[in-house]
Amino acid sequence: MGISPDSDERGLLLAMLSVLAGLKVPDAGRLIRRVLLGGLLESDNVLWSDIERFVSKEAFWEVVQEHTDLDKQNPSLNKLFVQLLITHFAQSLHGAIPSQLANQVITPKQRAYAFIDQWTRDQQDSPGWKTLSNEVADQLHILDALEILEPEVLFEAASFEVVDQVFICACVKILRTQIWQPTVELTPWRTWLQARHTLIWFPKYEKIYQAMDAAIAMLEFKQQYIAGFRQPAPALFKAYASFLKQTVSYCNPIMLWKKLRYFVV
Repeated sequence: MGISPDSDERGLLLAMLSVLAGLKVPDAGRLIRRVLLGGLLESDNVLWSDIERFVSKEAFWEVVQEHTDLDKQNPSLNKLFVQLLITHFAQSLHGAIPSQLANQVITPKQRAYAFIDQWTRDQQDSPGWKTLSNEVADQLHILDALEILEPEVLFEAASFEVVDQVFICACVKILRTQIWQPTVELTPWRTWLQARHTLIWFPKYEKIYQAMDAAIAMLEFKQQYIAGFRQPAPALFKAYASFLKQTVSYCNPIMLWKKLRYFVV
């Protein structure tokens, strides 16, 4: 690994840590990621053992503090990942974070949020991130904390897989009541569902989100023709051939039920 001749002590330590992590160039973000992917328990983390043996844990925590703003008081790998994840979650919410999680938020939030966001978008490392995220969700009983949150708060959050599950369940409950109302404001639904399409857990729940899109289209169709189809036969046939057939097929209630039934409670 090439090291600049004018590197200071901090740069030299980062380079040494990066070598231990198998990196070709000094990179604080990837170093931290590699350490966390080795496991959140120091006793089981081989890379952490190498850091303690060949460099120093203090040097690593200096890098972490500078790159994420984590408080260096009593640090641990588990605490680091938990606080990074909760901070990422807090930053993505459209509302207050649940009180039982608030004390885990790093301030300022920007560096911690960016760190997790970049990690989730890395095709090579995102599977490992998913595993760690699920571990933390179980550890902190995240599902219990999220069940009180509404779709308008959660729609851009993806720090935990259970966010998608809570979001879908909440949406289905609301849709079950709104489907019988004469008119419903549907603009927020389009915003919420479109936001989910770019998030990390979307592929796993894609079929469910497609069903929800169809449900919204069905409500739009119902409201567009709230007075029914009182048109002359030729006009009705033309409308069916050009538009209505496609819409009715897309909103097939049988297919919609098959996709959503597991989320109806």
